[in-house]
Amino acid sequence: MEFLEEFRAGAPSQRPAFGSCVLSWTTDMAAAEQQLCGKVLLASVLGGRLLVLPAMVVEAIGTTCRIPARRVRVEVAMLPSDFQITFADADDCTAVLGLSGNLACGDSKLSFRRWHRLVDADYAELIYLTRLGIDGLPPHDRGQEVIKQFLNKLDCQLVELYSPVDACGLEMMVWARNPNNIPKEYSVLFPEPEVVQESISDEDPDMAVCIASKPLPAPPVMKRGLTYRLVLHIMEVVDLTPPPHFGADGR
Repeated sequence: MEFLEEFRAGAPSQRPAFGSCVLSWTTDMAAAEQQLCGKVLLASVLGGRLLVLPAMVVEAIGTTCRIPARRVRVEVAMLPSDFQITFADADDCTAVLGLSGNLACGDSKLSFRRWHRLVDADYAELIYLTRLGIDGLPPHDRGQEVIKQFLNKLDCQLVELYSPVDACGLEMMVWARNPNNIPKEYSVLFPEPEVVQESISDEDPDMAVCIASKPLPAPPVMKRGLTYRLVLHIMEVVDLTPPPHFGADGR
């Protein structure tokens, strides 16, 4: 039985250790960042995190700064921070930040820093400006949002989508992490859309009773979809990084 567990779908031994991707900015992300900036602190417990719970942090903030518990939310955060603290008011956030290193919580003290999107992130670059062609996308799946999703799978970011000249394919300019990793062919699976059951009119109560009396359908055993095979063309690559400098001796 333990042998079978090692080879079941999703078992740790069957999964890669690391992966990466590119995610494009959305309007929701921009709105969320705007809402969070100035109202979120990351807290660290000085000297360790033993016996410090989110409820204790809420109580310490309320006692010291007189901020009601309903106006602050404390959640466990990813290391190296211990807690993420979200305030309803930016002034409360600033007041607590001013107590960094001095706010007592149980037998420990808390240090604070403001949250921003650079926290815990590493710097990266997309250095190859690439003209890319995609053949094989069906006509109903050529919208810009679909293209952005697909390019993210290729570690690319859309710059400009050109108007199509025919029904065969699309051309676009993208930022690419590494054009050498863009395959020549690609298989794309589109799950079928959900079937929404039409609502029963109040004018037909007999039909509503009939449907309500039927047993609930069994949960699906699979999600059906359609697969399309695409052909990818790299038509031009512009490497904007400066060339290496060689001295007079060639080194």
